[in-house]
Amino acid sequence: MAAMGDPEDPTASSGWPASVLGALREVVERVEAIPDTPYRGWSRAAFAAGALLGMRASDLREPSRAKARLWTVGQGSAIYAAARARSVNDQVERLGPLDGLVQNGGDYRAPPEVPMVTYQDS
Repeated sequence: MAAMGDPEDPTASSGWPASVLGALREVVERVEAIPDTPYRGWSRAAFAAGALLGMRASDLREPSRAKARLWTVGQGSAIYAAARARSVNDQVERLGPLDGLVQNGGDYRAPPEVPMVTYQDS
């Protein structure tokens, strides 16, 4: 199951990922949590690059206000989305054969042979 942050953490994303994981573990033999928000290495660099691409001159004048805006810009950037997708794909490959993939939202493609379902937390 792929979700933003740590899907095992009941305080992340309203607790939905952890709740879905718990429910899945009651009905299937093997459930793997796949975090899609790796803040390290190339993913961290992609986040920073996405934020920098959204930088404005006003951000230099008011850095304290810019910090929150640029965090949001970085999170929503195409380059960071690609890094998150790459992270999920890498983790799915390392897990080996899967019977299915559950994800929060619809940001990632499952391998062609793996059925996928999504859920929305809104």
